[in-house]
Amino acid sequence: MKMSSISTTVKPNEVKREEFRKYLEHHGVMDALTTVLVSLYEENERPDDALEYIRKHFAVNDVLKPDSTLEVESLKRDLAEAKSQIAELQEKLNKKESENAA
Repeated sequence: MKMSSISTTVKPNEVKREEFRKYLEHHGVMDALTTVLVSLYEENERPDDALEYIRKHFAVNDVLKPDSTLEVESLKRDLAEAKSQIAELQEKLNKKESENAA
């Protein structure tokens, strides 16, 4: 009788584990982890902090957020436009101040 209760409790855990594995695969997590682990394995000199290596690899390669590169480029363009507008307004302000001082 104990045998049947063990097998029924194990099966739901196995099903949950398999569903979670499929979820990770579907969202590219397994590929991302495999890529970074292979990269770490192929390093000639092992880094002192493997976890930091993995963090940097994900950050540098945007493995977890493929859209972030587009977002960064968009933000850079917005910043350049804002800087240009600030320079233009500063120039106008300086011109008005000069006119008022004269």
